[in-house]
Amino acid sequence: MSSDSHIIKKHKRQQGVKFFRTFASRTFYPEAKYLCHAVLAMLLLLQDAPLAAQRRFALDAGVGTGCAYYIGDNNCRKQFYNASPVWEGLARMSLDEHHVLRMDVAFADLDVGGTGSAGIVHVGVGYEYNFFPYDPQLPKPPYTPYVFLGLGYFFASCPETPDSGSREGCNLAIPFGMGVKYRVSKRCTLGAEWSFAKTCTDRLDGVSGPSYQLLHNNDWYSFATVTVAIRVLNPKRHCSSYL
Repeated sequence: MSSDSHIIKKHKRQQGVKFFRTFASRTFYPEAKYLCHAVLAMLLLLQDAPLAAQRRFALDAGVGTGCAYYIGDNNCRKQFYNASPVWEGLARMSLDEHHVLRMDVAFADLDVGGTGSAGIVHVGVGYEYNFFPYDPQLPKPPYTPYVFLGLGYFFASCPETPDSGSREGCNLAIPFGMGVKYRVSKRCTLGAEWSFAKTCTDRLDGVSGPSYQLLHNNDWYSFATVTVAIRVLNPKRHCSSYL
């Protein structure tokens, strides 16, 4: 019976993957195709998460600061070029010691080269995976590296230029990155994170590339931050091994 259940679940998963790939290949907008692939990757990562009945939800909230910079037509390769301050708010809901759902809001004023600056308000949600089993309530291990992938929405506002007109607008983005967390106490976690956001527009800097290429011409922005988070909601622990 368990073997039949496993085969049914595997078949449903394969059908879901086939549906997303078919939808992504037939969609009219390249941005939608890119987003569908990102959603599919998130679903595949989450398929191994524990069942809801076995999860011990916990909520952490924190703030962070660091530097932000832009990559686009006026800065094609240099990391941390003309970096500016960024301020961030972060919330994490831990499903267990490895699987985390996250949301972040960030504010920055990007230097986009000779065309001026772009004020950015970024909002993102996503999935985070801890490589080591991490919980500030547990003494060991006191740290873990992690990676994350999500979907974002950003608002950008900057001066007009002769070739682009107004560059105000809101756009979708694909944020992803890596970081490390360190347990300071049973409620406090320090972290360092480096993230990138692939936008679906080439108008952030007011300069358009020679041809439309989703992966190469569109602008990026990146955040490197240090964060502090506090455990604001503890799960009820029914097993003595977690005390």
